[in-house]
Amino acid sequence: MVNAAGFSHPLAIDRAWISEFESLAFTAEALFAHPEPDDQELGRLANRVTGVLADWEEIDADGRSLRREAIHAAAQVRAADIALEEGLVVLVADVLVATGGSREDLLFRRFFPEPLEDLLEMGLDASLPVVMGFILALDRDDSLPDAVRSHEESLRAAQILGNCALAARADALAALGRHHARVEAWRETAAATERNLFRALGRIAEARGLPRRWVRAFFLNPPSEP
Repeated sequence: MVNAAGFSHPLAIDRAWISEFESLAFTAEALFAHPEPDDQELGRLANRVTGVLADWEEIDADGRSLRREAIHAAAQVRAADIALEEGLVVLVADVLVATGGSREDLLFRRFFPEPLEDLLEMGLDASLPVVMGFILALDRDDSLPDAVRSHEESLRAAQILGNCALAARADALAALGRHHARVEAWRETAAATERNLFRALGRIAEARGLPRRWVRAFFLNPPSEP
């Protein structure tokens, strides 16, 4: 069945996220590497950047953990999808045995009014309600052949597996959404911190009679000057 995972690849690397960290880390290291290690003004600025970088590292570590959980959820959905498909293929075979191979028989049409291939192409979300209908019929209709009714247990197990997998995927996607909000909040903080540092260094340079290139040397990508 298609779209079993239901979301874009969770290991996709956000290059901008890494670049933003590296840019701010460069500024911190440049401040710490200043030829005058006892420069208290630069030391205070460096400590401010260090705190923002520590937040990035925590958010990034959490993101890796959440992406792993999302991969696990995607694998669960795929496994449930395969189990359900296997159960339906075997059910079709036994229904055909009961109908003497006829796909026009009322018994076959009752379970499969549409081609089996169409059902197998459905996503797990859409196919599970159909399978639940099969399970109810197999459980309640004593007129069905025993060989057909014997599939109730395996289909019910696949249905439970599928529901659990979909719930796990929903939780994983929700957690990734909340993490994305943390990422965006950090980006706003980092951008503001970089601008504030640029202005603070500009004031220091002016007070010390240093050129503007001294300020820009602390940044990989200096912010635009007003």
